[in-house]
Amino acid sequence: MMVKFGRTNHLSHPLCETLLQQKWLSYGFPIYMLNLCFYLLFVLVFSCFIVTFPACNHDDEIIISKLVDSCPYKNFTSFNENVTIVQILCIWYLILYCLVSSIFEVMQLLQDGFEYFHDIKNYVQWVLYISTSLFALPFLFNESWHYQWVSGSIGIFTAYLVYYFYLDIFIFMVSM
Repeated sequence: MMVKFGRTNHLSHPLCETLLQQKWLSYGFPIYMLNLCFYLLFVLVFSCFIVTFPACNHDDEIIISKLVDSCPYKNFTSFNENVTIVQILCIWYLILYCLVSSIFEVMQLLQDGFEYFHDIKNYVQWVLYISTSLFALPFLFNESWHYQWVSGSIGIFTAYLVYYFYLDIFIFMVSM
């Protein structure tokens, strides 16, 4: 309310600072830490899946491998044939996390209105959710394509970039 009505100078009053700090410690910090833990699990699961599943195990209609011979083997084996239970859980967690986070982003967009588009972090998060979904969804349909691994590399890059955003906010909040 104070910011809305232009009374920001009152926020530096010791009583307001104490109330804001108490509110942060009792509500904001636990919710932030829970969100950070779910996000760290997302990054670890995403990294684990990308490292453990063979990237060259994909079937392309357009043979890119004839131009660049980068894959050691060309035979596509079905995702369901050589998948482990851990990899299945990884794929489901990636998809569910992206779905829930996208819903939260839409709610934030509805709440913030046009101001939502002024923050670069929102664009990076949308790139993360879309690229990760494009990477994970074909595995559920027992498919694997080259574009999927390209979106996976974009997704893991943006995942670590968003993790940097989380740490930046954490360092700022702890230093208060």
